[in-house]
Amino acid sequence: MAFTVVEEGQDGQDEISVHNTNEKFQAEKFSNRADQKLFDGNHWANYFLCGYKSIMLHNEEITKLLKDKPKGLKILIDSSVPIAAGVSSSSAFTVCIAILTAQANGVREGIQRQLLAD
Repeated sequence: MAFTVVEEGQDGQDEISVHNTNEKFQAEKFSNRADQKLFDGNHWANYFLCGYKSIMLHNEEITKLLKDKPKGLKILIDSSVPIAAGVSSSSAFTVCIAILTAQANGVREGIQRQLLAD
């Protein structure tokens, strides 16, 4: 997985753009607002949003670490993890997105400190 942060003032600063090298998963663009609704049905982007929201809406301590509004992101996914093969590919994807979200928004180290303090 590769990502870039869209800086303030650049086109796409208020959205997340996700592309996958696997043609089964169409590209999606959605708001970077943490309170957005999930897609209807069993849409793959809901797994993304689950990981994203797990950081952005986790608890008051973590949201205090967010100094600015959520970053715009451009993400490319390329994976060899088998899909729907019983190896928790969706869980791996969700956790990866949570880590990516924390890193891109500058809260990963703060979360690690909180976890180690507990």
